[in-house]
Amino acid sequence: MPGKQAKTKDKLPKEFTIKKEDLPTMPFIKDDEIELFDTSSYKITFSKEAAERIGALKPSLPVGIPFVLTIDREPILTGYFVNELSSFGCAAYVMSNSSNSVQELQKGLPEQHYKTQIVEKRTNFLLVQALERTGRLK
Repeated sequence: MPGKQAKTKDKLPKEFTIKKEDLPTMPFIKDDEIELFDTSSYKITFSKEAAERIGALKPSLPVGIPFVLTIDREPILTGYFVNELSSFGCAAYVMSNSSNSVQELQKGLPEQHYKTQIVEKRTNFLLVQALERTGRLK
């Protein structure tokens, strides 16, 4: 999704908006590749294949690669896959480009700095309902 990045006045990546019709036809991670979502730790367990694709991403250090989490193609939250070696900040949801099957969906980078500045969307009703209905909610 090139060109979808938004930045703060300090030039840090921040949440962006995207319309349903602007989403790619094929998702980067398919629904059945999300195995579990833990609402207390905000950790997502991906299939091995999805984790390998995430690990193969090459985000730049200062910006990252944008992603959109959707339910039935409706955008729920936006964020960035960031380089796991990056020490740059990010005022949006982030996951690292690690190939670990379990990834934490963090609220900013560093999370403690942005915890109160970013609206909580990881417990969005539609997200929780969809995962609960399919037995993938912890």
